[in-house]
Amino acid sequence: MSAVGVNADDEMAGTVERLGGADAPWDVIGTALFAPPPGDTVDVLFPELGAVLDVPVVEAGENFDSLVEGAGGLAEPRLASLRLVQQAYDASSATAADADTITVTLTSDVLFAPDADALTPEAQVTVDQAASAVREQADGGAIQVIGHTDDVNTDEYNQALGERRAQAVAARLSAALGEGFSVTPEGRGESDPAVDGTSPEARAANRRVEIEFEGQMVLDADPEEELAPTSAQTVSDGPVEIEANGSRYSVEVDSVVRRPGALVGTLRGELLEGSGTVAWFLPSYGSLIGERNFRGMSKMGGTHNLSLLTGAERVLPFDYEKVGDDAEGTTTRRLLGEELIGHLDSVGDVVLITVVWPDTGQDTVTIDAPERFRITDVPVTDG
Repeated sequence: MSAVGVNADDEMAGTVERLGGADAPWDVIGTALFAPPPGDTVDVLFPELGAVLDVPVVEAGENFDSLVEGAGGLAEPRLASLRLVQQAYDASSATAADADTITVTLTSDVLFAPDADALTPEAQVTVDQAASAVREQADGGAIQVIGHTDDVNTDEYNQALGERRAQAVAARLSAALGEGFSVTPEGRGESDPAVDGTSPEARAANRRVEIEFEGQMVLDADPEEELAPTSAQTVSDGPVEIEANGSRYSVEVDSVVRRPGALVGTLRGELLEGSGTVAWFLPSYGSLIGERNFRGMSKMGGTHNLSLLTGAERVLPFDYEKVGDDAEGTTTRRLLGEELIGHLDSVGDVVLITVVWPDTGQDTVTIDAPERFRITDVPVTDG
């Protein structure tokens, strides 16, 4: 991503002027300031309107200084690195790559019995699989194993449990990796939760062991591997009809375009019957695949769970870190794609839905919306 321009108030530098009023909400003139991109063209994402690819980069005109002044001036641009996330179908493990750091997250409920620190026989297989991923993707030999717990019990108890669990995984991982790797265990107890909250789901997400190392993620999409089964309606490269909240919708893939390191997907949604709702597109309504700390609005009906299926795992859309989304200045994740699918109020209303995934290297892809629909054999075109 190009570095986002930041004004003197540490806010995104830009302006929006609405020209058409309530009768023409999209009749606007907008300005957004970015650091100069490295190439002669850029791709621009317009929420709810789609992505425009290969937009020419030209020299600034005479009114550039006034645009900067109207946006509140310019401070040091802030560059956001994109994070790649993939998750096993059974949710036993997930892998995330942010810049040069790869984190393999193993679910503690899969690894250990409650309050225990001895690996189960199934857990030994899971750790051995993680070792294979480390060998394939690591640049060097330094591996950090970090044990996390939920917030049940005391700080002292959880810290000790996190340490013991990290040591158990580190011992098995070191044996599986063999020579050439240095594995260091560390316990953090409940001090570094993956997600906020004390619900059973939040606590389960926070009980985990993370394996961190420097490297480059490898996405293996074996066309011979069978996809995970689904009860959702499945079609081959065509429109699918879904029902949600008493209404009926049509969804089809307009295009999947290959860009450097990414696949840009555009879906077309149409209201066929009833009236739209903010959470029509995905049924999650606050439930995320993977431990990703999105802001509340993004969880309500965005494309955060819309996945590409590789056979072994599901590949999730790119996300990135955003500091200061709210009054407290907390750090959250933002989605590179539609964060909130808009209302479709009248029959025949259409919305374009854009999502950006890591490039899986496939010539055709399967797009999966859990519990809603699955569209297979979608061709990838070169952009």
